[in-house]
Amino acid sequence: KDRTPLSASDPNIVAIAADFAAEGGSLPVFDLDDVASIADFVEGVSGLRR
Repeated sequence: KDRTPLSASDPNIVAIAADFAAEGGSLPVFDLDDVASIADFVEGVSGLRR
């Protein structure tokens, strides 16, 4: 099975959240359990407010 990350070829992917060590290249990488940081990032990128 191909496990090439989609983030390298999809401009709609703006960050990576994983429960394993992941390289994001130029994308920010979050621990999957770091919900507060992920929410802050989504809020900042999207302009949405909590």
